[in-house]
Amino acid sequence: MSNQAPPSTISESILRSTTPTNFSQPPNVNAQGLSEAAINQLIDQKMQSILNALGKSMQERAQMQIEIDALKTSEQELKNQVENVTLNNEQLVERVEKVEIENAQLKQMLNEMEISGQIKRLKKVKYYFFMLLIQIF
Repeated sequence: MSNQAPPSTISESILRSTTPTNFSQPPNVNAQGLSEAAINQLIDQKMQSILNALGKSMQERAQMQIEIDALKTSEQELKNQVENVTLNNEQLVERVEKVEIENAQLKQMLNEMEISGQIKRLKKVKYYFFMLLIQIF
């Protein structure tokens, strides 16, 4: 056996002249028969839907953040109101305690005045009784 190439029926020059120049380059078509432009269009469509979903999600996130901030503000306002009510209640309790102390002092003074008045009346009665006894004897 020899290492010679088998004889061909078509000459090499005929093959070269009939072969397109871009024959050795891969075609602009994938295995499924889609062109690069069609693939790019599909990618653009998918990217557009992804970008639309991303934009919508970002808008929803921004809206939720606005609502969260509003709730935080409302919560702080409610805390401030509760704190004010608590302070007002403490002030009212202090006032009530002060009034109760003043009332107790006034009652004490009134009792002392009543006792003093009774003593004065007794002294007057005693004085009149003594005078009456003097007149009788």
